[in-house]
Formats: sequence, C-alpha cells, structure tokens
Amino acid sequence: MRTSLCGTPLSSTMMVFLVATALSLSACGHENSDAIVITSTTPTPRTTTTTTEPPPAAPATTPESSAAVTTIRGTSTARTARAGGSTRTSGPAKATRTTTAALPPKSDTEVPRAPATGAFTVTISGTVSGNSFRRTGTLRVVSTITTTGTTNGVNPVDVCLISGFPAGQPEVGAIRFGSNSGCYPSTSAKLDMATVSANGNTYTVAPDERMAATGSNNFTASSDYIFACPFFPVSGQLRLTLDRGVQGAIDITGYGGASCGSSHYQATISA
Repeated sequence: MRTSLCGTPLSSTMMVFLVATALSLSACGHENSDAIVITSTTPTPRTTTTTTEPPPAAPATTPESSAAVTTIRGTSTARTARAGGSTRTSGPAKATRTTTAALPPKSDTEVPRAPATGAFTVTISGTVSGNSFRRTGTLRVVSTITTTGTTNGVNPVDVCLISGFPAGQPEVGAIRFGSNSGCYPSTSAKLDMATVSANGNTYTVAPDERMAATGSNNFTASSDYIFACPFFPVSGQLRLTLDRGVQGAIDITGYGGASCGSSHYQATISA
C-alpha cells in the first residue's frame, strides 16, 4: 500500500505520524477533513489470460515404438505420446533413403533331380539252384525306353543286367534280366518286362510274371548244353544303388516249364 499527502508520496513512518496527529486533532475538536488527506492506492492487479490448447490426440502406437516419425521433403517431425499431453519437436533433418532388396520367394517344392544313369562292368557272385558261381557282367541304367502302351506303368529308368548268353550258351549263373526287352539289341519289340521304382539313386526292379512267357529274360543253372533248362523270372527283385559305383543284390525265382520246374537265383552285384 502507498500513501500520499497532496499528491506527495509518504513513507510508512510519516504515514503513521500523520494518522496519529489526525486522531489527536479530532479528539480536540479541530477535525478538518480538508487539512489532511490520506489516500490509499491499491495497485490494479495485472490480468493474465492463459489459453491452454487441449493436447492433440496421441497417435496410435505399436509395441515396437511409442513414437511415430514422418519424413517429408527433408523435414523430420517426431511426435511422442505422453500421459496428459503431447510434446512436439520439429526441426530440419536430412532425408534418409533406405533400400531393402526383396528376397526371392522360397519354393516349397524342390525340383526333382534327373535319375542317375550309366553303364558298369560288375561282379556277380552267388548261387543258382544250389550251384555257386562268380562271374562278370554288364549293368546298364538307361533313360526310360517305353513311355506308351505299357501294362505295368512307365518306368522312371530302365535297368539291364547281362552276363553271358543263357539261351544259346548255358552256364552256371548266366543271366539276362532287363526291365524292358529293348535292353537287348536283337529284340525289335520294346516291351516292359518288369516294374522299376526309384528312391534317390536306389532302384528296385521286380519281374512281371505276365511277361515271363515272352522269354526275353532268363537264366541258367547248368553248363550242360543239352540238358540245361532256361528259367524265366516270375518273382523276386533286383535292388541296386548307384553311388560312386554299384552296390546291389538280386534274388529272383524262375520257372522252366513242367519238365524243369523252378530255380532260385541269388547273388550280390558290385562294381
């Protein structure tokens, strides 16, 4: 509070003195309201108007980040959501270009490899009708010979095992066993004589009994040129694996007619 006397500012001590004097004069009957003027000036309070802008709605956030950053023409604006308000930070920033090379889609199906083929000189060692033998022969795995007109399905490859000439020169263990009659150059017809299944580089060949009567496949158990019987495979299988060579085995039964009966041919094949 400030006091004044005729417009002259007074200190607090002088104000107290004048108030006391006025009270004394009033008590003595000399009150004169014009002689002493005491005014009280109260400073007008300064009014400050504050306008609070409601915080903008916080942008949707993801678990990976609570801030969304947008880069437009070299200006980066970052907005960070906070409880009860928001903080905006703006400033120039260098534009950043990120290039991500798209990876080629992964194929769910592996492209099958072509079946292994080749020709090998093999050793055949085993027994036939109880007679032991060890001989050399030729094993060929070739591309499919016949793709149409088959009665037992199309073979993925054809397999040809030849050792000797059993029909013309019988020997113990001599054999011709092919999945197609085209394995033998002297045969004009190309008929599937057996079924072939493949598992990687392993092949299984099973004779088709219905084709045995053609006589294309046969083996002998004796070297007797007159009395040796040719046997025609009707059951069993040849199984071999091509892996830096040949490993396999043959276990088949052949039929030689009523006078000759059956014969069992069993041997290992290696190269």
